[in-house]
Amino acid sequence: MEKQKTTTGSYSSENVKAKIEQQRAEREAAEKCPTCGARRNRESMMRRFEDEIGHFLRENRFVKMDSCILCVQKHVSRAMVYYEELMTAQGSGTADGTASVSVMKNHLKILGHLGCAIEESEDYPELNAMLIETERNYRYEGLGPDWGKIMEKLRDSEIAR
Repeated sequence: MEKQKTTTGSYSSENVKAKIEQQRAEREAAEKCPTCGARRNRESMMRRFEDEIGHFLRENRFVKMDSCILCVQKHVSRAMVYYEELMTAQGSGTADGTASVSVMKNHLKILGHLGCAIEESEDYPELNAMLIETERNYRYEGLGPDWGKIMEKLRDSEIAR
């Protein structure tokens, strides 16, 4: 075993490898989302990638469809219901102790309905930007949506139509 001398003491290559592995494991644990286990350091890359794809599709009108404020309301309402179900189901379950709500399915349904609301709101730029920010904050940061602000913006958009 080869030992190196430094001003702080001596160390071996095994000690160095063990310390590096420990630091790597701690860093990876800190980078993972506590809900789904996704690695958070990929967030900025994914946001940029999503922005580029979305921009390309909108510019070239590949997926452009008419916006419908009623459909936006429908999708936001459904996302709200799934979110409330998810929040109120914590600690609840059936008599045998199994969960009565599928957490992962609810997360996916919330994201799906927010995505549909984003697509339907393209003709309402402020509402669209708010929904995009909400969806990304929920997906990447785990932050709950501010339903009050979204509903207020929906009312403003409906009045303006």
